[in-house]
Amino acid sequence: MICSSCGKPDAKQRCGGCRSSHYCNEACQKSHWGAHKGPCRATRAAPPAPPPPPPAVPFVLDLHCAHCGKELFNTLGSTDKRCGSCARVGYCGKECQRAHWPAHKAACAAATVDRVWAGEGELAGAEGTLKRAIERAQRELGEEHGETLGHMATYAQFLFKVARFAEAEALYRKLLAAARRTVGGEHPSTLSIINNLALLLKNWGKLGEAEVLFRENLAAQRRALGGEHPEVLASVSNLATVLMDQGELGAAEPLHREALAGQRRTLGGDHRDTLGSKLEEAAALYRVAGRGRT
Repeated sequence: MICSSCGKPDAKQRCGGCRSSHYCNEACQKSHWGAHKGPCRATRAAPPAPPPPPPAVPFVLDLHCAHCGKELFNTLGSTDKRCGSCARVGYCGKECQRAHWPAHKAACAAATVDRVWAGEGELAGAEGTLKRAIERAQRELGEEHGETLGHMATYAQFLFKVARFAEAEALYRKLLAAARRTVGGEHPSTLSIINNLALLLKNWGKLGEAEVLFRENLAAQRRALGGEHPEVLASVSNLATVLMDQGELGAAEPLHREALAGQRRTLGGDHRDTLGSKLEEAAALYRVAGRGRT
């Protein structure tokens, strides 16, 4: 587990009150108490929530109603026959869906998170589930608890996927500020937020702002992971691509070469990241040579 005070991994000491925060040692726990005492006391005061009942049927979308087991034939092509949030289970009608909700809700929340990060299909139904998860975590754990920030990150990714870029940027920047305060600027969670915000800005056309964040992310990853870690090479490729999009072809070319060479050595020539870098490098070289359009 991650230390709630300094952000170091393998924190085995747990808060004796709420049991939800972890620490490296007593010194870390004492330094974090000022921020933690409110959520800790609120958690202890709240009655324990009953464990969710086990799913009534295996959590797999098939051609049977998740509540009564009735065969649905080919009706699952219609979205109103599926759970509107996770899209993983089907029902023969609203009554079965309502009856099955107590057994399904825990699995539904987890599957909705997976669905957002996988970018599956239509995501509009996921928004209510994500907002409720954030509100519950804020109420029970606090504004800057790791679980709260994780739900906010998923919601920011949802906003990105449905092209609500302004809302996504605002939420990512709020997340980034919180992550810098709680775990530091070079913690993996912080770097993940920086990378996702940079990708959002790149897709939105804010290339200069994206470049600044890609450079910050890459520099921190090089210090922490070395030069040929797959995440580092992916960040090299991201920076090269945003430079190329800005017309800085001479600066992009060596980065494309670095990413491609490293991915060939570490991932192999047939890996999808290697093939993607190969195409990007070819595009950069084509433009540098003046044979393509920029």
